[in-house]
Formats: sequence, C-alpha cells, structure tokens
Amino acid sequence: MIRYLFIIAWKVRVTSFLHGYTPATGAGTMAVITKRRLLLVLSLVLIAVAAFFILIRSGHQTTFTAAVGKTSVEYTCPMHPFIIKDRPGVCPICNMELVRKVPGNADVRDLNLKEHVYLSPSQQVMANLEVVTVIYKPLFKSIEAAGIVNYDQTRQARISAWVAGRIEKLHADMVGTRVVKGKPVAEIFSPELASAEEEYLSLFMEADQQERVERLRNTGFPLYWAKLRLVQLGFGDAQFRELEKVSKPVVRIPVYPPMDGVVTEKNVQEGQYVKVGDALFGVADLSQVWGELDVYEDEFPYLKVGQQVALLSRSYPSREFTGRITYVYPFLNPKTRTNRVRVAVTNKQLLLKPDMVINATIQVPLGTGLAVPAEAVVNTGDRNLVWQQIKQGVFVPHEVTIGVRYRNDVQILAGLKKDDAVAANGAFLVDSEAQLRPGGTRIGGSQDTVPAIVSSPGHDPVVRRGNPLSGTKNDMDMDDMDMSPPSSGTSQGAKKAKQR
Repeated sequence: MIRYLFIIAWKVRVTSFLHGYTPATGAGTMAVITKRRLLLVLSLVLIAVAAFFILIRSGHQTTFTAAVGKTSVEYTCPMHPFIIKDRPGVCPICNMELVRKVPGNADVRDLNLKEHVYLSPSQQVMANLEVVTVIYKPLFKSIEAAGIVNYDQTRQARISAWVAGRIEKLHADMVGTRVVKGKPVAEIFSPELASAEEEYLSLFMEADQQERVERLRNTGFPLYWAKLRLVQLGFGDAQFRELEKVSKPVVRIPVYPPMDGVVTEKNVQEGQYVKVGDALFGVADLSQVWGELDVYEDEFPYLKVGQQVALLSRSYPSREFTGRITYVYPFLNPKTRTNRVRVAVTNKQLLLKPDMVINATIQVPLGTGLAVPAEAVVNTGDRNLVWQQIKQGVFVPHEVTIGVRYRNDVQILAGLKKDDAVAANGAFLVDSEAQLRPGGTRIGGSQDTVPAIVSSPGHDPVVRRGNPLSGTKNDMDMDDMDMSPPSSGTSQGAKKAKQR
C-alpha cells in the first residue's frame, strides 16, 4: 500500500510540473504555478502522515499476532497441570506424554479466582470426578462394639444330691454330654432311701383303695408323711408308680436334670460317696446364649431394650447372627469407660460357644436428613469443606457442619441445602487444585508455595509460576531447577552462566 501511495504521489508531481511549466511569464501564470506547487506539497505531507499511521498499526498487529502465536499452542501434563511447555514432549515428573492445550481468552470476571476452581472435562475424566446431588435420606447411627458370648444365666442349673449315699452309676460321665429332662444322669444307692420306702409300702398296703386316697391327702395320717419323706429324697411320680407296682423297695434312686442341655460341670465319679446337698453336675441350655457387649459411654444413650443387633464371629466370618438387647447394665466400667449391654441370641445349632469373641453392629434410626457421600467431605484439620459446583466445571468451597456417619454417607447439619451439587469422587483433586491458587494461600488457611493454577470456564488451566507480581518466568525443566534461593540483584540467567 505504501508503494502505491508513492507511485500516485510521483504521478501527481510530474503532472503538476508539466502543467505548471509554460513559456508565458505573466503574473496570472505565476500565481497558478504557485498554487499548484502548494497543493503538491500539501498532498505529499498528507500521504506521509497516512503512511506513518499505517506503519504503526501494522507493527502493533504484527506484535500482537506474534504474541498470540507464541502462547496459543502450549503443552501440559494431564496429571501435573502446572507443567507448561511450548513444544511436545514428556512430563519431567511422571514421564507422561504432554497434551496440547489452547487457553484462549479467559473470561473470569464473574469469578473470584481465590475461591473458585475450574476443572476442564479432561481433568474431570482423569480424576474420575463424580458430581452428586444433596438429598434427604433415612439416616442411622451405626454403633460398633465388641464382646464375648456367655451362658444364658436363666438357662443354667446345678444338680445336687438329695440323699446321702454312693454313686452306683454315672450316665453322664463327661463334660459336654447332652442331657434330656426325664432321663437320669446318675444313680445313687442309699440305705436311708430303702428304709423310707419300706415304711411307705407298709402303710400303703394296709389300706384299701379308697382309704389310700384319703390318707395321702390328709396330714393326720402317717401315710401322708411317709410319702412326703420320699419326695424329699428325690422320688417323683414315676418312682412312686414303680414302687407301688412291684411292692418292693428300690435301693437305687435316679438323679434327673431339670432341663435339656449339656453338662458343663462334673464333680463326681462312680463309687464316690456323697452327702445331702453335694453338687454333682452343672447343666446349661445353650440353645440361647447371651452376647455381652462393651459400648462406649458416648454411644450407649442411643441403645434401648428391644433393638436388633447384628453379630459376627471370627469362626463364621460369612455368617451373621441376630439378637435383641434385653438389658443395659446400670453401671459403667471406670477403667475402660464402657457400659455393658446384654443381647439374647438364638443358638439352635450350638454354633456360638461361651467365651467366644464377637463383634456387633447396632443400627439406631435417626430419622431423615440431608446426606452426601463421605468422600465429598474434605477435612482440613479445623473444619470440614465440600466443593459445590456452581456451574459446569466450576467449584466453590463451602464449610459444612457434619453429623453422624452411616455406611458411606455423612449427615449434613448446616452449610448445604437440598438439590445442591457437590463433588464426590475426586473431591480431594479439587481441593488440591485450590491449593495452587494465586498467592499460595491454602483454602484451609495455611501457606503454600506450590505453583498457582488460574482457571477459567471453558478453557484449560493457565499456569502462573513464580511470583505473580514479577515478570520473570521459570520453566519447569527439572534439569535446570536450582532449589537454592537466588541472591538479590542476580537473575536466573546470570546464575546459570556463572555455574557454567
């Protein structure tokens, strides 16, 4: 364009010169020639000014185009976005292939970069980021407790000798033997028993059928007291029928258990003499056992009689036993700061053994409340944060007050409302991105010196390295990094030159 302007100016000059050169020397002719020359000079000045402004504009456009061309093509690491290179290659930290990124024009006027984090779609995919909605859910308080299996004390019994004598026969000859009510566990020979039987038979045989019935009911007859003596010696209805049938004293008296169960204690041997009241056997019914659990003092107020309990044992890790709370002990263990809770458990197959260690889980219903996945809450040490998505890919931190934890959910008491969108899986990545914001101040309040990530919706993060207020650029080249702080007045290039 400048060349065309000079050609036009040259043609105007030649034409004006030809038209202005005439042999006439009159005053009118000289005035015309002077006007044409002034017009020519004015035209040349205007052309020069226009050419100057065109050159300036062209230079600025060239500089801007060069700057855009320099920053429009950059390469970054998907796992370390603060790594920025102007050519393809691999990440100096994880050795991953660098990917191309085009930052474009960042339009972040509506965002406060110190509190917002933007993740590009590729970053969200790499981080497996999941955004969930805050909803109302039924909440439970899960109480974990450990304990042991114990005997049901209401299903235990001790078999004692009702009469002095000698153990003639042991039917339950070892601990663990199953016993049945109505079947004898031992037989005792007793001379006292034989004397009492002879007295009863003599009184019973001297009366007819009608008189026997009357005398057995009336305390004024000796037959009544003779029968009572035999009852005190352990006679039952079956023994009386057998005695009346054979009309002959039985020198052995059988010993019967009061319930079905197993022998837990055996204190006698065959041929041993015993006295009245000596303990012969201990019997327990294990079809129902107790699980005695130790619950911490800040949790036992949630427990009530009748609540269902799930029990697990190391012996049967894939099987769950269920029971119900039957009693909460009214005292606390001062050493362990725990309260004991009793759970009744059905044990028909006798799988649970006394003194077996068990782990219990008690689910206490707390009603309905707001809940988010547990991984959505980031604990900074002094507070709990969640990252709420305010627009696509843009997250802002919110401090929340949490309540109980149930399975994979956490109750939100304050800080969020229904239908808010928060980051779940990958929330720690969002929090890590926030640590790299300008100024190096962490969301949690502590200082950080990691490079800051400045993000904008629709574009990949642009990395500002070094001091944001200075104009120096530090390339993240691991071979050239110098961890020692540079002295004042010495540039990085001068320091490298000095090292070389």
